[in-house]
Order: sequence, then structure tokens, then C-alpha cells
Amino acid sequence: MYRALYTFHSAEPHSLHFTAGESFVILERSNQHWWLASKSSTGEVGYIPASYIHKDEVDIPWLLGQHFVVHSEALAIKDSYNEIALFQEIDGCFKAIYSYISRSTVKHSGLEEIFHVLETSTIKLAKACHFKWINRGRAIQAICKSYQTLIIYFSDMSYNDHDITAESILIKLQQPRILLAIFFLRDLLHHLDNLSIFFQERFLNPVRIPERVQSTISLLECKYLGNNILWESSFLLGIQLLESGALSRLPMARKPHGPILHKTAAKATDEIADSVKTLVRNIVDSLKEKFPDNAIIRAFRILDPDRIPSDPEKLAQYGNSETAALQNHFSDFLSCDGKDLVAEWDQMKYLIASRKGESLDEICIDLAHSDMWRKEYPNFSILSEVCMVMSASTTEPDRGFTSVNLIKNKYRNLLTSDQLDQLLRLCLEKPEDAQDYLDAAYAAWLQAEQWRLLLKEWRRGEESKTESDSTESDLDPLSDSE
Repeated sequence: MYRALYTFHSAEPHSLHFTAGESFVILERSNQHWWLASKSSTGEVGYIPASYIHKDEVDIPWLLGQHFVVHSEALAIKDSYNEIALFQEIDGCFKAIYSYISRSTVKHSGLEEIFHVLETSTIKLAKACHFKWINRGRAIQAICKSYQTLIIYFSDMSYNDHDITAESILIKLQQPRILLAIFFLRDLLHHLDNLSIFFQERFLNPVRIPERVQSTISLLECKYLGNNILWESSFLLGIQLLESGALSRLPMARKPHGPILHKTAAKATDEIADSVKTLVRNIVDSLKEKFPDNAIIRAFRILDPDRIPSDPEKLAQYGNSETAALQNHFSDFLSCDGKDLVAEWDQMKYLIASRKGESLDEICIDLAHSDMWRKEYPNFSILSEVCMVMSASTTEPDRGFTSVNLIKNKYRNLLTSDQLDQLLRLCLEKPEDAQDYLDAAYAAWLQAEQWRLLLKEWRRGEESKTESDSTESDLDPLSDSE
């Protein structure tokens, strides 16, 4: 949370006006002097001068302080490499590849022909410049899988068609440091994709978040921020690709020998090591800033049955300090200022210990909804409700808005309320294997559409036949007498 030091007014259309003392949530800091922010009081979004604000060190209420916003943390990867030349160069290369192939059906079909000749499946080159981790990870994965094919394709386009753009892309892809950095990104984004998928779980309990984030931070620090970088499987595949001589597919050019390529791979690895460490360190620092350790959320972990010790002596002391922390923090809306909370915990911990193997969510649901639990442990029942309603992510509302945007288009006025309801259900409740489901639905619709067209043609034929019969009847002089 940031707070304004001074009042600011500007004639710029995208700037945000504010007075001294107002608070903001920072959405993007890609520019050194102007940050994209949202005003806490009104929700207005705009650019503000970075020198006019400072970070507010005062603790804000818990329910607002630990609001984990998925789309905001997803920008961490973009913010982290903005000032690293190597990864900016790679991002520019990705955009050039996507732009080159997507804007021409002829060029796209040429790439598909190469896939067909090589007897490999066609890989969809997703838009690599997408902000979100999960989409960026899939895009880079597609680039890595089709790397050799892209070398062949841009080599042919460059030397046969004398295409300058294709030649510039080819030169980039053939650089050993670019190849190894791309394959490193595939490994890195695999871990960040898993974190992003975790945040998209339905009804995510916020108590699980800090531990999951910390495990990702520890993994990244162990792999990339030690004395020696522990390169992972995709990076090693990149080394093999480089040493195989696949990058030197040039007409009338001699391929370097194995020892030379081995030295080239070792040199390229040394060249990118500093940039890799800088990127990972930026991501780790960003995660630590967005998900700080908090004593209150740690205190809620005592309700997890798997954490309760089996030793009777340890169990007698277990959770006492955490219960005191919860009592002090939530005393305003607990009965008797939470004075009975410690006494409730002394009894309840043994009941939770008997439910080993169950999840924290199941315990919270029983505390909130079971009449027996609510009667015996009223204060912990209130705390369980707090735990379950704390905002862990914006995934659910984002899904709802996305579903609405999918159907809110120029065809909206042609849809009835029932059709809208059915479309929303399809978007929100589609099965896990959504692609097969959508393919089957499209096939069924297409078949029904063909039948409708046939029926329409038949009706037109019947109408024209009726009209012709009626015309012939009018022209027949014997029709009246008959």
C-alpha cells in the first residue's frame, strides 16, 4: 500500500488526480517515473508520479492486507525482466516470430508444410508476449518444441525468398545464448506456472498460500541463487540441441565440429549466468514483497489436524501462543473480547487431534456449520468463518467476468434469457477436458446447422412449387369451370 505525500493535478488524460494522504494500490511499475495505480477510496485507475508517493508501513486491516490478487502477482515475471537486456531481446524475438507467422496465411501454411515433411505434429505458437505466467509458459514451451523446425523455416525464407525479416529472426534464433536462455525460461516458468495454477483453485484457503509461495521461493533459490546454478532438464535439452549442430543449418555452410560446439555451449552458459541470477532474484524479491509472512495467518494453521503433534506433552503446549495472537487481533468481534478463546482451544485441540488425515477446510466447515461445534466453541466458530471468507484470490470473480465477456458481444440482442443462462452454465461448469467437450459441441451444432440449411432449402422449394402451381392455376381457363 502506498500513500500520497503531496496533492497532484494534471491535464494528461490518463493521469490520476489525488490529494495528499490518499492511499493507492500499485498495479504496474514498468516505468521508473510513472506508475499505474488504483485509488483505494474510489477504485479509479491511472498513472501517478512515483516521486509523489511513499510506501505505507502502517499495518492495514487483515481482511484487506492479505488480499492475494492473481492477475497482479502474474505480472511479476514481466516486471522482473524489464531491465535485463537479454530477456528483453528474447521477448522482442518472440513477438517478431508471432507477428511474422500470424499475419500471413501463406507463411503460416509454409510452416505447417515443414511440420508435415518432418512428420511432427503441428505446434500452435501461442502469443508469447501475454502477461500471465501460465500463458507465457505455454508459449515458450511451444517455441522450444518447435525450435529446430523454426530454424529450418526461417532459413528457407531467408535464403530462398531473400526475406530480410526472416533473416533477422534466424540470426537471433541461431545465437547460442538466445537458445539456452529460452530453454532456461521454459524450466523457470514451469515452476511459476504451477504456482499460478495453485492460485486458480476454487475456494482457495488463504492459510495455504504463504507456505506454497515459500516452497516456490526456496526451490528457485536452491536451483539458481547458489554458488553454482543447478540447470534443469529443458536447459540440458537446449545444450544437446546446440551441440548437435542444429543451429548451423545454412545453405553452403560447413557445420562446426563437436568440440567446437561444446566450447560454444560452455561459453554461452557462462554468458547468460548473470542475467539468469538477476531475473530469478527479481522474481524472488517480488514474491516476498507480495506475500509477506504474517503471524495471524500462521496462527490459523493450528486448526490443521496434520500439524497437531502426537506426543501428549507437546500437545498440551501446542497452539497456545497462536491462540493468544488470534485473541489479541480479533478481540473486537469475539464474545467477551475473546477471553474464552484459550479455554476453548484447551478442549478443542484434542478433538482436532482425533481427526488426523482430514483437511483444514473440513475442520473450518464443521466449526462454522455444525451446531455441536458452534455451541461448544463459539469463538473458534467465528474465527473459522473469518478464515473461510478471507479473500485468497480474485479467480472466482475473474471467471465470472470472463464468462460474461465471452457472450456480451454484437449478437447479445439476438439471445433470449434462457440462452444466456445456458451459455453461462457452459462457461462456468464445463468439464475438465474442455477442448474435447467443445469440439463435440461444435460438431453437434454444425450437424444441426446443416440439417437446418437442408430444411430451409426444402421449405423454399415447397414455397416456390406452391407459387408455380398457383400461377398455373390462374392461367388455366378451365380451372374456374371445373
